[in-house]
Amino acid sequence: MKHHKYASKLLDYFTSENKAETTIADLASVFQCSERHTKTVIHHLAAKQWITWHVSQGRGKKPVITLHFEKDDILLEQAKGLIEKEIYQKGFTVVQQASAAYQEKFRVWFQQQIGITQVSADKNASLDVLRYPFYPVRLCMDPLDASSRHDSHMIQQIFDRLVEYNPETETLEPAIAHCWESKDGKQWIFYLRKNVRFHHGRILHANDVKTTILRFTEDSAIRKNLLNIQIINQTTLIFQLDKSDYLFPRLLADVRASIVPIDVIKEKGKLFSSKPIGCGPYQLTIYSEEKIQLDRFENYYGLAPWLDKVEVITASEEFLSKQTHPLLLEAPDSSWVEKFTYEQGADFIILNSRKPGPLQDKNYRKDLIEAIRPADFCLAKRGEIIAHSLIVDKSMTFPNKINQTSSSPGQSSLKIAAQQIRRNTNHYREAVILQRQLEHIGIHSKINLLSKTEWKDPNKILDYDLFVGGVFLSDDYLLSALTFMESMSMPLYPLLPDSVQKEVQQKLTKIRQSENSQQQWELYFQLEKDLKKQHFIVFLNHRGHGVYEAEDSLYENIHLNSNGRINYRKVWRKPF
Repeated sequence: MKHHKYASKLLDYFTSENKAETTIADLASVFQCSERHTKTVIHHLAAKQWITWHVSQGRGKKPVITLHFEKDDILLEQAKGLIEKEIYQKGFTVVQQASAAYQEKFRVWFQQQIGITQVSADKNASLDVLRYPFYPVRLCMDPLDASSRHDSHMIQQIFDRLVEYNPETETLEPAIAHCWESKDGKQWIFYLRKNVRFHHGRILHANDVKTTILRFTEDSAIRKNLLNIQIINQTTLIFQLDKSDYLFPRLLADVRASIVPIDVIKEKGKLFSSKPIGCGPYQLTIYSEEKIQLDRFENYYGLAPWLDKVEVITASEEFLSKQTHPLLLEAPDSSWVEKFTYEQGADFIILNSRKPGPLQDKNYRKDLIEAIRPADFCLAKRGEIIAHSLIVDKSMTFPNKINQTSSSPGQSSLKIAAQQIRRNTNHYREAVILQRQLEHIGIHSKINLLSKTEWKDPNKILDYDLFVGGVFLSDDYLLSALTFMESMSMPLYPLLPDSVQKEVQQKLTKIRQSENSQQQWELYFQLEKDLKKQHFIVFLNHRGHGVYEAEDSLYENIHLNSNGRINYRKVWRKPF
């Protein structure tokens, strides 16, 4: 509303719904403007039906003004105006000054502004735009350094990989590479599409693929077995492995293996994480405190996405907790149906057997684990269930029995490290539950939160006895689980005894050298079983989420992927 400051001044002199005599000259003094402009303001407010302006005939009779608004009306209109101008943060701040009833009016109005809408682009075209609010999050959009679901989700839209894993068919599909082959699982030849362009215009070269992979550390899963990468020409390259690995191409589908333009990486350095350039279907055009905006990349080599633009509006967590919208996992009305799904992966406790002390004793670890009751860690109201594996279906095959501790492992004091994912998101609650359970068997403990950097530091974690954290699996469950088992960035593998690390590597090699999917899974579950049997890890709970979907919606693929997000590139609308 253009004249909200004048309306606010009227409230200083008049009471709502009470008639009062006044003059244009008096109001000009109140507004501190000319009488001509005052008449314009009065006309506007009357047209908005915020006031009644009655002029009586007859000499000496003054006009009568009646206000039909309160302070909350002004705040509501002001907030709406700011939102329409995309000044979101200020708009949310203004509406928080209004009463609860008016904040609810704002939410109802705001709900109509989000979702999928059509926006005019020019006289002959319109854009399909997805707009929704999300709580503030600091993104790292350099694929190599991705560490959260939010990072991975954005990277999947902005970048492409050599291949893509399809979780429904459990097969790889062409992406930047249109074909790949191997006769022995040791030498893998990849053939790239021609004229794949990055967002800044340059055509992708096989050297971009090579330099992307060589950014990984030598002990990473993708390079551990890699001897060299040979470039044959602009669109052909060969990966030479030390040992046969039939899962190797699936490593190249990982979000961290998204192909980056090496020239931009060298030019921008650390700034690349906030100003990414990829070759995916969407390019980042705005990344500010107000919103994140993705625009469809016109020169994308693949199938163009239906959505032309995606706007993720930054909103406070307080506002989001009360907002009702299907994209925010709440039903707008009774016609929407909740569909609940469990997330692959689990929360866990890892025991450090490398640190000198009681945890090097297998019997001590056994007594300690028997005191842990995973059911206590499950939030029933969120549908969480006890985990016995990283894989939900495998956990379902175990009976949920309660551990009964008959003996105490003895007096001791242990240090617990709790995983800190980001601000206000951590595993401190789970660490406190563990601490209380240990107190029942005479074990005292101290809890520290470890940041993402500290969690990945092998030297830092050696100082702790117990690690409480969690991991979610990507669409490729098997590969993601294997990565967890041998990653130096997670506290399992680095804290295993040397002999056990060697056993893990031998079992992982067997899995990768097998071409049979069923056998690969059998070997993996045996590895989980062995680590649990030796009391190095205990799984706690599986998390889940419910998403509301309309049974007769015209929109397709409005559902959550493994990152708990909507894959923008798959959304489309039926004509009827």
